[in-house]
Amino acid sequence: MSARAAWPPAAIALALLFALVCAGCAIDARSQQFACASSSDCSGDRVCVDGWCVVGDDDDDDDDDDDDDDENADSGAAGPDATPPDAATCPPECDDCAQGVCVFECENGGACGTPVVCPAGVPCRVECLGVNSCAGGVDCSAATSCDIECSRRGSCSGPIECGAGPCDVLCSGRDSCLGGIDCSGSCSCETACTGIDACALAPSCPSDECVAGDGDCDDDAPGCDTCS
Repeated sequence: MSARAAWPPAAIALALLFALVCAGCAIDARSQQFACASSSDCSGDRVCVDGWCVVGDDDDDDDDDDDDDDENADSGAAGPDATPPDAATCPPECDDCAQGVCVFECENGGACGTPVVCPAGVPCRVECLGVNSCAGGVDCSAATSCDIECSRRGSCSGPIECGAGPCDVLCSGRDSCLGGIDCSGSCSCETACTGIDACALAPSCPSDECVAGDGDCDDDAPGCDTCS
């Protein structure tokens, strides 16, 4: 008798059914190990894709990063380590530069005894804050604008020459601005000779219409501000 004859048909069918059921259980158990809702449900280097934990492709990620770098390079985008452009150089004759303005700081007694010459093509501010400072005068003829303060006794005893741009001159120190102020070629000029015996010589204004009653230049008068 063969081995097949020893098993009745009903027993064979039952054994096959049991084997199929057990195989399905094993498949389900293995499959559910990789089910996920997010990548945090996955272990190792797997990521959650379409509800299943799959092995991520590092090469693709690297390629994406390279593509991003190339796009940034092409578009001129600056990365965190990009070197900022060089700041504008302050002219060497200036004591300081503030927001593009060349500043001369003549703060001590007798400071800036030789003529102060503002560099060409930039705004200039000259601070004659010491006694007898700026004795050599101020040449602001080549600057785009000029702001001059003569606030101590005897300051700005030399001539003050403005350029074609706006020019403001304050002579608040006693005996200040004795060398005269020439802003006759300025598009606007404002002088204030408020110090005792300041401005022994009357300022030269752009026109007679720009001369105020006290002899100062007034850029608020009609036609006395033509800078714009």
